[in-house]
Amino acid sequence: MKEDSTDIESSNIVKHYQQRPKKTEPEHFYRELLMLFTHWRNDVKDLKGNCLSFETMYLNKKDEIDSKRGEYEPSRVVVNTIEQAILMGSSLENECLDFVEPENEHNELIDRDNGDRLCQKLQEIKGCKKLFGGVSIIAVGDLFQLKLVMDGWIFSQPCQNYGPLATNLWRDNFQMYELTEIMRQKDDKEFAEILNRLRKGKHTTDDLAKLKGALTTNDSKLSNIPHLFATRKEVFGFNEKIFSQSSSEMKVVIKAIDWVIGCPNEALHPRILCKVPDDNSKTMGQVSDLQLVIDVPAEITNNVNVQDGVTNGSPCIVKKFDYFVQDSERVSIVWVEFLEESTGQKIRTEHFRLYHNGIERFWK
Repeated sequence: MKEDSTDIESSNIVKHYQQRPKKTEPEHFYRELLMLFTHWRNDVKDLKGNCLSFETMYLNKKDEIDSKRGEYEPSRVVVNTIEQAILMGSSLENECLDFVEPENEHNELIDRDNGDRLCQKLQEIKGCKKLFGGVSIIAVGDLFQLKLVMDGWIFSQPCQNYGPLATNLWRDNFQMYELTEIMRQKDDKEFAEILNRLRKGKHTTDDLAKLKGALTTNDSKLSNIPHLFATRKEVFGFNEKIFSQSSSEMKVVIKAIDWVIGCPNEALHPRILCKVPDDNSKTMGQVSDLQLVIDVPAEITNNVNVQDGVTNGSPCIVKKFDYFVQDSERVSIVWVEFLEESTGQKIRTEHFRLYHNGIERFWK
């Protein structure tokens, strides 16, 4: 199998297809996706339809194609990430590429079968029979997470058929190191110890009593601190409540501006934009209407600059709105104060010219 091929899984059958590079051969790339994941009879008439390009047709059927790719290519995200990492380090001819897969709330757990396929895929990509293609792997995870419903831990030994006699890549080739220092609650030792006992199921009656002692029903004193809810509906309801109760001069609504790239036929742009969902869980955290209130906490929902600490989940407080366009009600700059002073230092340096009287130097 060639380096740029991809596995498609269907029941117990593994198929391969040639995947053209997206950057250098975009039309071939989108044509093959349409052929694989849509219904068609005539490849000349049906694949492109009334569109001027395969890319436009792909955008029109993107939701359908993505759904099918997720069904038949369960490890596509992991494999694509590895391939990109290897391409970035391809000039290191005599060195092993260190691929680090950090664990966060958006990464999916990798099951045992996908872990073994990861090794095989790296061997194919690197053209090397060494384990994982000779690439160094650092696997990061939380052993207290619940295991996958339909599969076992990545390091567990299969117990069916000849599984007990098979070698275990993860047990035989990985050395485990447990991080024992608690960082998030390091300044509150008592609370950190309670949480640690709670996650192990070894909490005491006193632990539960202390946690319940922090319960309160006085919402008026808690309106400006972060809240946790079980459902997205409750989150949106609470945010809307805080926003509606704020004075008009303290709040803004910033509407998203969407545009289409890669489609030369401008007449199709409105049709494509109509397909953009109004659900931020399907738009990588991007909302159509961003509601902000001064002195109310907010969070970054995308990795803007990982090295600078401006990452998904970074907490901040909205401090000021700047308007640079005359006679426009649209905000030009939202100034925020991050809870960690080191967060956004690089951004502040790069945009220092935007600071003026009334803007604190530690705002970003």
